[in-house]
Amino acid sequence: MKFSIVCPTRNRPNNMMRLYNSIMSTASNPDEIELAFYIDNDDLASQNIIKKNYPRMKAVIGERIVLSECWNKAYEITTGSIIGFVCDEAVFKTKDWDTKVEKAINSFNDKIVVVFPYDGIHDKRNTSGYLFLHKNWIIATGRLCPPYFSCDFNDTWLHEVARMIKRHKQIDVQVEHMHFLKGKAKKDSTHIERLQRGRRDKVRTLYKNLIHERISDASKLRNFITNYMENQ
Repeated sequence: MKFSIVCPTRNRPNNMMRLYNSIMSTASNPDEIELAFYIDNDDLASQNIIKKNYPRMKAVIGERIVLSECWNKAYEITTGSIIGFVCDEAVFKTKDWDTKVEKAINSFNDKIVVVFPYDGIHDKRNTSGYLFLHKNWIIATGRLCPPYFSCDFNDTWLHEVARMIKRHKQIDVQVEHMHFLKGKAKKDSTHIERLQRGRRDKVRTLYKNLIHERISDASKLRNFITNYMENQ
């Protein structure tokens, strides 16, 4: 089963290469994996990485848009059945991670589940900044990410909906988040701008106010599961 990893990036060409290399060097079937970025059209350094024509790396280059939509736009150019949701601070550490993710997703006939790794930040909280899901999830809900958040909460949304339908599964895979809060990276301009947007747009309040949409997503997924079972 083919994997498509989707990732927004901005002014972090070294991170792009680190992510790509970590994905391909640890996967059991690297030929079945693609990495799709969303890159802002003023980010020439990141665009130059794409121009080097690395196999299984692709990108959408466009205007600066709401962060949530960057994952959605990257998803539009993917061809895989399993979608990985990451950021450009991710480093894949576990050998054969793709085999383990696929096995976890295939443990559900309808493939409706959020599968997530340990990320080195949220490990004791039964959540992660990164996750995997099958395209059936996107077919059922009509989207990968809710299109609202200029900062954070996209992963939180998907985790919460998965818990609502009791399809939330952590597996023994490490995808480390090299975050400045853990001393693993510098607090660069990309981080500073992200935090400023979060305060400006009051994303935490926005998330709370959109509970009805998460309930709706959960309902759509339950209907998909029920219809799938009935058609077997």
